[in-house]
Order: sequence, then C-alpha cells, then structure tokens
Amino acid sequence: MAKLLLHNYKLKTNLRLPFGAISFNKFTTVTYTNKMTEQIKEGGKNPIIKKTRISKKLVESDEEKIIKPVKLPKEPITLLVKDDAASNPHFVEETDVHEMTFKSLPIPSWLLSTLSTMGYKKPTTIQEKAIPLAIEGRDILASSQTGSGKTVAFGVPVIVKLEESEQSACLILAPTRELAAQIKTVIHALRGDKKIFTALLVGGESITAQFKQLKADPRIIIATPGRLMDHMKRGTVKLNRFDTLVLDEFDRMLEMGFKEAIEQIFSKLAEVKQTLMFSATTRDSVMKLAQKYLKNPVEIKVGVPKSQPLNIKQEFVYTTHAKKYADLLIELEKRHGSIIIFVGTKHGVDNLADKLEQDGKSVDVIHGDLRQRQRENVIKSFRNEKFEILVATDVVARGIDIPHIMHVINSHATMFRGL
Repeated sequence: MAKLLLHNYKLKTNLRLPFGAISFNKFTTVTYTNKMTEQIKEGGKNPIIKKTRISKKLVESDEEKIIKPVKLPKEPITLLVKDDAASNPHFVEETDVHEMTFKSLPIPSWLLSTLSTMGYKKPTTIQEKAIPLAIEGRDILASSQTGSGKTVAFGVPVIVKLEESEQSACLILAPTRELAAQIKTVIHALRGDKKIFTALLVGGESITAQFKQLKADPRIIIATPGRLMDHMKRGTVKLNRFDTLVLDEFDRMLEMGFKEAIEQIFSKLAEVKQTLMFSATTRDSVMKLAQKYLKNPVEIKVGVPKSQPLNIKQEFVYTTHAKKYADLLIELEKRHGSIIIFVGTKHGVDNLADKLEQDGKSVDVIHGDLRQRQRENVIKSFRNEKFEILVATDVVARGIDIPHIMHVINSHATMFRGL
C-alpha cells in the first residue's frame, strides 16, 4: 500500500507484549510473565523479584521491585499491549505468543458457530483482550487503530449480554453514517437467528422509516449523535431502558463537535451499568471524558501490528496550485489498483471528480451532501471494485474496511494532521 501525502506522518514504534500488565493505580504499572505469576503464588503477598525472563531476554532490575497482590475483579486494570521501549524498558518486542482462538474466550457455542460462519478464525488482539472483560461486565476504554476488529470486540459481548438478559438494551454511537451502517451489518451477522431487533438512526435516511424501526421496540440502537438528538427532541425515542452504551471512534466524535450531544444523550440513559468506549487515540480530551462516563474501567491499548508500517511506502510531492492537477495525473498514471483521494471540501471533491472523468478515469465520489443510500451504494461499488478511484472528504477516513485499497492520496494536506 502506498500513501502519497503532502504531510509528514509519524510512524509509531511497534512493540507488543507477550504478557499482561497490571496497573494498581493510575501511575504505577508492574509487568509480569507466567513465571512471575508462579513466584507471586509461591512467595506470599510481597515477594521480591530481582530478575525475570521476558521473551527470552533477561531484564535485570536496578533495584528490588515489590510485586503487589493481584486482585483482578476489584482493582482497576490497564492492559498495555504496546509502548515505546525508550520510555519503558520492560516493553519488549513479541517473540513467544500463545495463539488464542475464539474457543478460548467465554463465548457461547452458538455464537462461536456464527463467528466461524462469518469467517473469523482467531481473535485480533483487541478482541482477545476486550471480549472477556466486557462479558464480565467491566467498563472499558480501548485504544486501537481503525481496522483492528473493534466492532466484533464490542459486538460479541453486547449480543451475549442481550441474549442472557431480556431486560437489557444497548445504544451504540458512531461518528458517521457509513460506520454506523457497517456496525449494523456486523451486529446483524452476529445475532444470527436470535430475535434481537435493531434500529439504525442516521442522517440522510427517511426519518419516517426510522419511526417504524423504533416502534418495533429495538433492543439495539445504532446511531449518529445528531440524528439521535433529532429523535429525542421529537419524543420518538426513549433511552431510559438502555443499560449498555458503546461509544465507537469516540475521539472522532469529539473532533466533529458531538461532545454536548453525547453529554445530553448520556444523561437520558438508564443508570448505565456498562460503558464501552473505543478510540483510535487517548489524547487528553478523551481521557477527561472517560473519567466522567466510565466506572472503574479497564484500559486496553493495542498498537499497530508490526507488518503494517513495513508495507506502507510514503511519498511527498511538492507542487504549486497551477501544477497540482497535472502532477496528480502523473502520479495516477504510475499507480495501479484502487485509490482514494482525499479532498478538503465537498465542492472540491465534485470538481476533481469531474476533471478526472473528463480525462477518462473510472471515478466516483462520496461526501456529506449525498443521501445515505447513495453513500452506501458508492461504498459497495468501491468494495466490489466497480471503479478505480474514490474521491472523498474525510467522512470515509475512519472505520471503513476496504482491504484492496492500494493507494491513498491526500490532495489537501493542510487539513489533515494524520490519517
């Protein structure tokens, strides 16, 4: 995959842990391996560990470290799956990892069969870490990259909970129509033949059709914050029975200005028994609101798999406004496979697509002015490789899974701090 950008993107360090990391408070993290666990059991409450073998590398402490007793059900947990080795010498590159399967997770047999039918063979890291804790009922703050399998990571626990308790209901909030529709597709596949009704409440769709969905008494509502607020103002949706809240791509929702809407929605829910927050980043604004919405949460941080950055070639083209389109054509002639071109405005998207069509390119567009059905048809056609180039605003920058994309071109780099 190639990215052609006029912006300097920073590649993150890619380190993953073959062991857990337990946080006993917000500032102290103690890493442990299976050997450490055995020593804790044998050594009593406060064993002293001087040396520990981690992934075939010997880590020697500068001073004796006291390992506190582990009380997983009660104490807050931080599962750190990646960190910067320079800042934390205990984080080492993964070498010996036990291969997890979905059968190793506390998932009922009927749902295991469904996952197999859907083509899932083994869980991703975020699924492996989040599913057991969410099924246990813990609040979660999970940070992982787009495309890491977050929808299944929260979808499986939601379906398990609703199947076990007929009184439970779940609200899932997503920043864009495309992501909300994609979540609905996954949820429908996971529920199988179980009678768990859903409603999709997003802009660009007939609100009358959404009234009918709500009258069916859905136990899962998947919504964008703006359209859900419309229904709340009309009195067509009541949230006081929803005891589970999922906030997907939470940082993106904050970027789009949904902070106040989310606060109003949260205040109308039942006394939420469980909140699952998923975010690509954990910047200060996310962490501040996490403290407000989450109770005694588990924090899971999953880094980018090592193979991804090695497969991405980044290039920069310096040009002028007058030469920009000509330079873009030159770059397109060099490239084969599916391409996304990001443009800063809806008007810019349409203009660029018109020019490309005049030059014989196979192209379509997606931006906020298209109705939801039109956007879904464009994404479906692009996924099925019916055209080569998708010109879009950043409405498709998050949460859209199209694996055959070979090139990403940012033609308006000043608008983006990162993809």
